[in-house]
Amino acid sequence: MENWRRTRNYGKIYDENGQVVANIITAAGEKVPVSNDIFDMYAKMDRRERYVEEREAALNWRSLDQLAADKVPIGEIEGNTAASAEDEYLESEEERVQYRLSISLNEAVGELQEDERHLIQALFYENMSARKYADSLGVSLSTLQYRRNKVLKKLREKLSEKI
Repeated sequence: MENWRRTRNYGKIYDENGQVVANIITAAGEKVPVSNDIFDMYAKMDRRERYVEEREAALNWRSLDQLAADKVPIGEIEGNTAASAEDEYLESEEERVQYRLSISLNEAVGELQEDERHLIQALFYENMSARKYADSLGVSLSTLQYRRNKVLKKLREKLSEKI
């Protein structure tokens, strides 16, 4: 790649004062004079092509054509594919829904009585076992489970009103 200047098929012709006289692109073996705009666009495309080739060489990438020529089974081709626009939209929509649900849940928990909030806090936010929480309150496990189910039903009703 270092010798790209020798292998390129375009160039500028200068006069004795160093001024550009013509822009030349070699096409089908003939040197064709072109405008500055066309020459600049051609040079830009050539630079981009060299950049991509150098990058592919550095990363040891192979094109799909090269993989097919090498008879690499399609199942062995690993690629990091970008998420589609649809996937990104659905993901962001799901995040918005989750955010709204968490806000609604916090509001619903805030509307519970203090002892009900403590029960939810202990069992679901602090991950305390039902047996341990029942012991701390001095009630039986079945009593605590009954209270928990009642509070969860109340929360479901409050959430359904908010959503």
